[in-house]
Amino acid sequence: MKSMCYAQSRSDIESLYVRDEYRKQGVGEALMSCLEEALAARGIRHFHIVTHKDNEGSQALYAKLGYAAVGEVLLDKTLCAK
Repeated sequence: MKSMCYAQSRSDIESLYVRDEYRKQGVGEALMSCLEEALAARGIRHFHIVTHKDNEGSQALYAKLGYAAVGEVLLDKTLCAK
């Protein structure tokens, strides 16, 4: 998709979940491969993934698939109810 913030078109992947009993069986890798192929067919060449800093399993999967950590920062705020 065309981004207002970035020069190139990119896809943001915010959630990928594999149930515990299917982990370590190549399911996440297969899902990502299918997703990348489908988006590449639509002209998307840049992917951006969000995962929690403590989610070492996801980070290992993404590193295995060639993704690299970048210097983006996630900011968070909780508003108090009045």
